[in-house]
Amino acid sequence: MKELIIIGIVLIIAVWLGERFLKRKLHITKKTNTMDDRAKSLQFFALAILMIGFVIGSIMGSVTLATKYENFNFVYFLGPYLILVSMVRGFMDWKFNQPSKQWILQIYTIFLLFILIIAIFLIDPLK
Repeated sequence: MKELIIIGIVLIIAVWLGERFLKRKLHITKKTNTMDDRAKSLQFFALAILMIGFVIGSIMGSVTLATKYENFNFVYFLGPYLILVSMVRGFMDWKFNQPSKQWILQIYTIFLLFILIIAIFLIDPLK
């Protein structure tokens, strides 16, 4: 458990430093939002579907997997959900809001979430 806490702290620092570096180097601002209303509603609909799927999947999965495996960890559902949300947001920003360059930060977040999930599976595998 100590290893996961250390990895979490290191990744939080990496997110903070990496996003700060990327924002300065590539001049990324949140002020530039050229996404039209149709694209915003499409993004909202996609994220809503992901959220509903996450809630249903985590309830069903936690009931079945928690009874089958004693060492079941909820992060096994949360990690892929966060990756999918970042992928949807990154794609929508890349497709409909390119001037803001927010999609670069989403790709960076996806990379760090993959590192976190790999670390969790290596340190605390589902037994």
